Amino acid sequence: ALKICKGLYEPHNQVMFALQVGYFRASGRFFEPNKFKTKDIDSVCKILKIKREDIQNNIYHKNTRYRHIQLILNGFNIFPFTGQVEDICKKEAEHLVKRQIKLHLVFGSLVNFIRERNFEVPTFSVLAGIINQARDEYENQIQNQMGELLTDEFQELLSDFFEQYLPEDETPTRRNSPFRLTKLRTNPELMKVKIIRGFRHILGKLPTKLA
Repeated sequence: ALKICKGLYEPHNQVMFALQVGYFRASGRFFEPNKFKTKDIDSVCKILKIKREDIQNNIYHKNTRYRHIQLILNGFNIFPFTGQVEDICKKEAEHLVKRQIKLHLVFGSLVNFIRERNFEVPTFSVLAGIINQARDEYENQIQNQMGELLTDEFQELLSDFFEQYLPEDETPTRRNSPFRLTKLRTNPELMKVKIIRGFRHILGKLPTKLA
């Protein structure tokens, strides 16, 4: 990287290239020049013995920046986040979402997956979009499965079950507070054969993690 840097003609481009290398080594991704920190620019100028007043990060030409990115990716043997790499990451996001872990953990796991395979790390918005799309598709898949499995007979079983479970004041349960089947053990009246068979029927057809 230092050899490439010193081979660049313009001192300005030398500083911009060195900053891109440094930020890439630290984060695995590239940044717009307006994100470069003043203290980092000062440090690079000092190391390369370039006058600080000659450097302005707002004149880093787009085509030059693109060439620098290609040099850095090739130099570190990193695959750019395009085409097949993006498709691989989308499949990994789908896999992580199906594990039913929290989205911030999905995000961290996906970033680790990308870094471990020498892929370029995209922006936050790109990763968030991939994860949200995977989540929405999985939820739609579950909704469709539930729609197919919830026959009129089973819906009647569920209605009978929850009529006995809900408190007398009919206080609604929170959406994110699921009913746990282990509570059945504390109420023998709810342990009816037809209800248990009904649950066994539908749970047997749901994805293992969801069931």
